[in-house]
Amino acid sequence: MPDDVTLYRAVCLAEYQDLRRTRRFGTVPGSLEGKWFATTHDDAVAWGKLFARISGEFRIIRAIFPRTLAERFQYRPRLDGIGPAYFADMDQLRDFVMDMEESKT
Repeated sequence: MPDDVTLYRAVCLAEYQDLRRTRRFGTVPGSLEGKWFATTHDDAVAWGKLFARISGEFRIIRAIFPRTLAERFQYRPRLDGIGPAYFADMDQLRDFVMDMEESKT
């Protein structure tokens, strides 16, 4: 839909389990006070592999945000040498409830 923005995120198993339980983005031990999202599935996989050395196994989730919300996220054209990414702080994500969908890694 043109009023939606699809983004992807590599999540550790603790964050994945929390998302499945609450359908909301939260913080887990060792996480930032916000969330980075990739613009493509492949870039999310690359970030997942990069951080798997620290956090172990990961899952890729797909989040579909209303464009009006996503337009307020911080944008970086090339994060960590991988690709474009958006950062949403926890205040921006507070009221967002996800339709939980795991993407294949």
